[in-house]
Amino acid sequence: EDVGGLQEIIVTAQKREQSLQDVPIAVSAVTGESLAANRVVNVTDLSALAPGVTVRPSLGGSSIPSFTIRGAVSFGVVPGSDNQVSIYLDGVYLSTPRGGIFDLPNVERIEMLRGPQGTLFGRNATAGAVSIMTQDPKGEASVKASVSLANHHGYRYELTAHMPEIGPFSGYFSYVKNKYRGHI
Repeated sequence: EDVGGLQEIIVTAQKREQSLQDVPIAVSAVTGESLAANRVVNVTDLSALAPGVTVRPSLGGSSIPSFTIRGAVSFGVVPGSDNQVSIYLDGVYLSTPRGGIFDLPNVERIEMLRGPQGTLFGRNATAGAVSIMTQDPKGEASVKASVSLANHHGYRYELTAHMPEIGPFSGYFSYVKNKYRGHI
């Protein structure tokens, strides 16, 4: 009888599926269940999920995420400047930091690669890379809804509807609404 143990973690840190133990890169993989348990709902909540990684909103109240990985700070808020941390959503590069202002519904896993990743991820990954992988469609009809309440009249609605498979095609739709009233 198998009692406990660790399950194998599959990551795509080197652009192909591999076991986390076989990848020679400093990578931290966080599953969707762990994100839900830690109440990670947007990119700025990724702070402290991996050693040596901090995510904060940029100065000036712009809410653009500013990454610090192993001491290298990535601002990239000036037009024409490059980021030192690249963000990928399902393998697609988000070229501006403004693309980092989004909620994270239906996330399968997040991989945070620390250290220079220019060989695999290009010039904008000198401090590291963040790869966000969303869930694949289930192929059967289902609906999932959740509501969260917070202090200061805050709330969060999330709705996901999976469509049935039609031939080789399947898909799903997600809607997320976050509202928070601050002190100002």
